[in-house]
Amino acid sequence: MSLLFNTSAIKRSIDIVLSVIGLVVAFPLMVLIAMAIYAESPGTIFFSQERLGYRGKKFRLYKFRKFPVDWGNVGPGVTVAGDARMTRIGKHLERTKLDELPQLWNIFLGEMSFVGPRPESTQYGHLFTGKFARVLDFVPGIFGPNQITFRNESAMYPPDEDPEKFYEQVLFPEKARADIRYFSSANDLSDLAQIFKGLWVSVIGALDWKWAVRNILPIMTMDLVAIEAAWASAMISRFGVSAFEMPVGAIYLTGVWLLPLVVLPVLLLGGGYLHSIRHIVLRDVLRVAGLVAIGWLIGFLTLLWFETRGTSLTLAPAGFLFLAAYTVVPRILYKEYLRRKELNSKDFSELKKVIIFGTDDRAINLGSLIQRGFPTARLVGFLDNSSEVRGRTILDQKVVGSERDLPTLLSVHDFDQLWLSFSPDRIQRQRLESWTLENEVLLVILPEISAFESLFPNLSLTQEMKRPVALGDKIIDM
Repeated sequence: MSLLFNTSAIKRSIDIVLSVIGLVVAFPLMVLIAMAIYAESPGTIFFSQERLGYRGKKFRLYKFRKFPVDWGNVGPGVTVAGDARMTRIGKHLERTKLDELPQLWNIFLGEMSFVGPRPESTQYGHLFTGKFARVLDFVPGIFGPNQITFRNESAMYPPDEDPEKFYEQVLFPEKARADIRYFSSANDLSDLAQIFKGLWVSVIGALDWKWAVRNILPIMTMDLVAIEAAWASAMISRFGVSAFEMPVGAIYLTGVWLLPLVVLPVLLLGGGYLHSIRHIVLRDVLRVAGLVAIGWLIGFLTLLWFETRGTSLTLAPAGFLFLAAYTVVPRILYKEYLRRKELNSKDFSELKKVIIFGTDDRAINLGSLIQRGFPTARLVGFLDNSSEVRGRTILDQKVVGSERDLPTLLSVHDFDQLWLSFSPDRIQRQRLESWTLENEVLLVILPEISAFESLFPNLSLTQEMKRPVALGDKIIDM
């Protein structure tokens, strides 16, 4: 009965109707996602892969691309937590599961259903043997028990184990048993419950609530105060003390509740709270200013719709200028306060664990400098994306991996700083900046000497690096 239900005409009709509605409703969002993907990493927008469908029939599954084009086939066939291959947009897509939206097209074509086991890659086809072969008796889908239980599957892989072997030996058997157990007795109501559970888990899982409460909530509270102060300042600058008296006071009261309801969501959805104040940079400040302009414009136009009469158009530019000042300036001042507080409390005698990315002469010179007694650093090892040098020993330190191994190395060595001996290209720089920022690892690019000088204020690095360093029989000027 369950198998009949899984392939019934009724369920197929529901899938067609809902997939068409979903494609129409989600189309604007999908366009924005596509533009964001291309802007960060030019190339194809979609990632497609051959998967196993109903009765083992192969089909091509579509997702939004999360990796750079040239990284798509590099590394393991599964995505692990903090995967260094992912772009910044890719990380957001992974967390929110919005990368799955193109699968609405797979549902429309009949290759998938809204509820069903997740379709596996053909590379895992050999796992569907014995009792696990029953999983292929069901049409694969977007929602299901495993999509809820394994919502954060990428975080389940132990850092010291091969992720593909762990998936084959541990995760796949658990998934297969759960799929067979559920879909053997599935019905309309249970499938509907799976859809709602899946949507809820996707929303909840998209946010790190502890991080949000600790980092976003204080800034949003500060911005709420800034919006109210900016609105009051704009009203006073235009109407004076009569701004709070009727009938003008009605306009003020409408703005008090309306403007925060518009501006704060714009800041949130636009990425105004991506980074805590401690880690914001000029790009974040400019983003906040731009989002404030957009939010204030939308809010003011909405206010005009509510309060057409008596609303002065001069409130728009005045309010924006006040709000830009009240949101940007406190961020800059508070960041400076935190920086000074951190510098005053920092113990420079404590050795920081450092990994050097690169194996060129500059990297070797730098490693030698650290080993000779660099004031605040201890060398953990080297990184290099070239497979030819991986595993080799340089200055008694191993080349411990490549960029994609950073999450594993962080969990094993708990290093504090990543030093680059080269200037990365734009995409790699963005990728490394994003990863180090999220993991609170200091990124230092050696060719940008000023970054080193700011890192070690008590050390004249430029003079130190001019000393010759002996490497075997070779003298290298630094």
